[in-house]
Amino acid sequence: MLIGRLPVYLISLAMGALGRALAVFTAPHYGLFTLLAFVGSFASNTGFQSPLIVAMEISKDENRASLSMWQLGGWTVGICVAPMILWLCRDWVWLLLGSSLPLLVFYCLPQYNIESPRWLAGQGRYPECIRMLRKIAKVNGKKFDLTVEELQEKAPRKEFEKMYGIVSLFSGSHMAKLTSLLLVGWICNTIPTFTLLLLSTQMGGNPFMNFFWQGAIELPAYLCGQVLCDRIGRRWTNSVAFLCNALSCIPVIFIIHHPGTELYASIFAVVIKFFVCVTYFALYLQSFEVYPTLLRQTGTSFGIIVANIFGALGPYIVFLGTSFDIRLPFVVLMLIGLLGFVTSIFLPETLYQKLPDTMDEGRRFGKNQRFWTMPRRPRVERAQSPGEVEKLNQS
Repeated sequence: MLIGRLPVYLISLAMGALGRALAVFTAPHYGLFTLLAFVGSFASNTGFQSPLIVAMEISKDENRASLSMWQLGGWTVGICVAPMILWLCRDWVWLLLGSSLPLLVFYCLPQYNIESPRWLAGQGRYPECIRMLRKIAKVNGKKFDLTVEELQEKAPRKEFEKMYGIVSLFSGSHMAKLTSLLLVGWICNTIPTFTLLLLSTQMGGNPFMNFFWQGAIELPAYLCGQVLCDRIGRRWTNSVAFLCNALSCIPVIFIIHHPGTELYASIFAVVIKFFVCVTYFALYLQSFEVYPTLLRQTGTSFGIIVANIFGALGPYIVFLGTSFDIRLPFVVLMLIGLLGFVTSIFLPETLYQKLPDTMDEGRRFGKNQRFWTMPRRPRVERAQSPGEVEKLNQS
């Protein structure tokens, strides 16, 4: 990330709010409307990721899944509220304004808008790092007495990292492998997400409630994802959820073409969405934890952007069902789930692992992990008592 997390966050808020709000007033002009809608949507992912990356970089390792859970909980509330607003207002203008202008409120909270101290230290900007740490301590009501000189001693760096771009995600065979696996994982997650949301209007019943249930299932899915990611690790959670996603498509393929089975098909569609959300939770954590500090936001954003491009296939997958055979979308989703299972199982485990900071650490991350293994909490050495220390000093 060339300019840091905070500028990206603030710029994304402005683009998201103004792009979508102005799109409302340019609806009669298709070209301008499309451009502004693109600007507003393009910034949504970076605005969503930047604060979470900062939070993860200043928190303990064991809190990373909880932080992601809190943010995705807010996402779920928004997904559930959106169809209710549209159902109540029956006007897309109010939905667009209601989901864009509130973003400007975050400009009124400067005490919580911080740059990542970890990123600043990696850039050698120690005075700014100290200033941010003092700001964090003040908000938390803590004392902070560390000086610039002491910080330099605690975070020595032989030479400061230069700026890296998207090409660096593929520097070295191991880094290229990790990036490719994460890209395929994001694609296998995003296509079913978009497809299921579009299918919710084709499944019979109330389309607003179908969309609502597709959103409501996300909260228990993320809770399940958090528990599993902290118990069996990110890798096994991700791969098993992809496999369950694929297997859940099989009952729908056999029953959906029979009349009177719309309710059962809708229930299984929600079950599929459950496992898709579990994979999203695990992928989200893996993307943040696999990439080194200077590529963390670049890598995550690149993966989601590429996945969203492939997500444009969603309407065409739905078209297969409406024009040829209603079972075809679920056949495609099953195959995508199997592909996600095969690729995600080769990602390294990140639970209990130190986040890589430098490019060299990123290129070596997870290289020596065994395939058939479960994550283990690192052993904490027992603190020595004063008497033991005195005996050692005397010997």
